[in-house]
Amino acid sequence: MNYYAIELHSHTNHSDGGFTTEELLGSAKDFGYDILTITDHHRKRNG
Repeated sequence: MNYYAIELHSHTNHSDGGFTTEELLGSAKDFGYDILTITDHHRKRNG
């Protein structure tokens, strides 16, 4: 049986996270994750 390290809920700085997409991917690799799901919130545009 195969097991994977998975992060199912993360946010980038496009939403309310503190890292760019590239930084978040790099951090996930550094922590040993095999799969990363980015769950940014939709931001309303003004106008």
